[in-house]
Amino acid sequence: MFDGLEKLKFIIINLIIALLYIALAKLGLIVAFSHSSITAIWPPSGLALAALIVFGRQKSLLGILIGAFTVNCINFYTNELNIFISILCSALIAISNTGEALIIHYILNKFHDIKNPLLDKDGMVKLMFTAPVGCLFAALVGPLVLMILGFVDDTTKLESMIWTWWIGDLTGIMVFVPFILVFTSRVFKIKKKLLFEFFLCIASLSTICILVFLPFDIHFLDEKPMIYTLLPFFVWAIYRFELTGAITLLFVLYVFAVLGTINDGGPFYKHNDIESALIKLDLFVIIVSVCAITMARLIENLRRTQQLLFHSSKLAELGQMASGIAHELNNPLNIILGNLKLINDEIKTHHLPLNAKVEESLSYVQRASERMRSTVKNMSDFSRINVYERHRLNLNEIVFKSLALVGNHIEKNQISLDIQIDESRQIYINGDRNRLDQVFVNILMNAKDAVLQNADKKNISVKTLIQDEFAILLIEDTGMGISDENKEKIFDPFYTTKKMGQGTGIGLSISYGIIKEHGGMIEVEDRKSSKGTRFKVKLPLV
Repeated sequence: MFDGLEKLKFIIINLIIALLYIALAKLGLIVAFSHSSITAIWPPSGLALAALIVFGRQKSLLGILIGAFTVNCINFYTNELNIFISILCSALIAISNTGEALIIHYILNKFHDIKNPLLDKDGMVKLMFTAPVGCLFAALVGPLVLMILGFVDDTTKLESMIWTWWIGDLTGIMVFVPFILVFTSRVFKIKKKLLFEFFLCIASLSTICILVFLPFDIHFLDEKPMIYTLLPFFVWAIYRFELTGAITLLFVLYVFAVLGTINDGGPFYKHNDIESALIKLDLFVIIVSVCAITMARLIENLRRTQQLLFHSSKLAELGQMASGIAHELNNPLNIILGNLKLINDEIKTHHLPLNAKVEESLSYVQRASERMRSTVKNMSDFSRINVYERHRLNLNEIVFKSLALVGNHIEKNQISLDIQIDESRQIYINGDRNRLDQVFVNILMNAKDAVLQNADKKNISVKTLIQDEFAILLIEDTGMGISDENKEKIFDPFYTTKKMGQGTGIGLSISYGIIKEHGGMIEVEDRKSSKGTRFKVKLPLV
């Protein structure tokens, strides 16, 4: 399965996961009160799921299993229980802990086609609904194993044990999964000019958390309404830093709240009942997590929609200008080309002798005029309101046709092509075949130009899939990528990063307009795994 450097990498990844799992588990078990294996604070559930998302099942499953098994063995060994029963119980609980993460990961991949919830538009919302299901598996299996193997005598405690196990695991996922993903998925992008404000926001929330949760003997701090003073800081973080701000502040809140509660402080602590206080704290954190992440996503979507509206308005204005320019250029250009044809015909008919310099000049004028005509045509296409011939089409068929059109260019430049398309699968959309061909060929040719800048790896991957109610085409390249500054302008007419003479900068603008007319969207982003760019074309299913 692995060899050489990959095997070493596999060992290191799993070793780190196992060690982190053990460390986080030991921290959680410090506050295990009703039973040494049951706690309302369980960060390893978040670590396990995050590891599966970041590294995949194949590369991280062993580390999760080893970590879960080891920490349970240590826990039961320190309780001086029967060795065989302890090992059996440790193995079963480790399987349930790992199974919890696997169930959530499988549901996200299988039914929602979400590889990373943080990078998907609705991924975190779907994680919120999926996580309770997976946590229920571990919460049912774990206490039942303890009871069947004789570690719990009082059956009346089963319900509270299941509830504590479930809420602890769920909170661990809601806090630690987004926090780990935000720092491993290249989503953590705070602009340099906002860094000071970002850390000021964290410091301000930390100060309030210390006052609210730590056990200070100040009268007005004992009042429960003090906890509401935390909310403005989340509004600040969400509005200014969106998802990254919400997730970071959620983690800070969780750390201070747990530290304060276990030290007999905060609004949830009452009558020396720390376990009940921690359960109430978990519920509070889950509610804050759901609200904060949902609001952050709404703010992101709102700002994205505003940008698209602004972009559409700008394109409409430029389209009108382009139409006028194209009309003014077209008439004199036709005269130039017509006269060039007449001159060439006269030369051929009468066999007029030409010196090399004149012949070269005529050839240069011909090429320049043809290029100008192509540019004018593109400007006309950009500005014209076309009547599209809509038909029910199979997306996969169109993509294969587009690949055939650019196949010669890709082979000639020795670019490897990774096609992840199931030919037997029908993905139907409603659209104009020729216009969609134009879009796909344009993106593929741009990908071809991009990978030629990377001498180490020349690869283009093409994939189709269904996501929600949309047909998706993903085209990834291993080029040098696109800067954040260029991403904001990439669909602007006549904007290009190519060298002079290699592009007009109008292809992606036309493609954007075509897809928009089809009720879809083109998105551009960095590749998740390495350098390069990914174009995502979304079209409504029929």
